[in-house]
Amino acid sequence: RIFPSLGYFYNATGELYWATNYADTCTRDNAVGNCPVDQLPRGEYGMNAWDDQLIMGGNGDGQLTYPGRPEIVGGHHFVPIASMRLKHLRDGMEDNAYLHLLEEVA
Repeated sequence: RIFPSLGYFYNATGELYWATNYADTCTRDNAVGNCPVDQLPRGEYGMNAWDDQLIMGGNGDGQLTYPGRPEIVGGHHFVPIASMRLKHLRDGMEDNAYLHLLEEVA
């Protein structure tokens, strides 16, 4: 949540997030970076974002959304599920907007 506010104080105009769904894209056919496909259980095609988050040196780093597959979250079709990290990023962007509004009225 702090990065957008720091961006305000340092006059940054954007934020680059290196990946938004890394665990979803880490498959046997798409072993990018240090994607641990050699550690996947036999018969598994790719990582499960709901279970496998200790990748790239952080717990969930690179995963802003989770795959909302019907067999996991219910329903009849896929829906992306926002992570807490994404929600905190949104809150930080709102804080940044408030700082800009405060600057206008001050």
